[in-house]
Amino acid sequence: MIYVEAPDGLGGYVRHFKAPDFVRFAAPIHAKLGLRNSADIYLYGKQLESVSLKLTQERVRRSKLVFDLIQRKMPDAVISEVGIKQEDLAVPIS
Repeated sequence: MIYVEAPDGLGGYVRHFKAPDFVRFAAPIHAKLGLRNSADIYLYGKQLESVSLKLTQERVRRSKLVFDLIQRKMPDAVISEVGIKQEDLAVPIS
């Protein structure tokens, strides 16, 4: 797992344009996006339901931006099928 965008509590860095290189040199990877410059909503409760929904929508939007960028820079890259377990994506040991 590689943070492409980290929440402020983890450094708040944004590396969207490095994502194609992460795929090129470290595949298979899981790209993770935490939102930089967003409210920290943990511990989540009913009072934060609308904020949580909007943050989730923004994560999806940014994930699509990163996906589209990878597809433009590396059109031959293959995304894993839904349902594959993380341990199945490991680099084999000889």
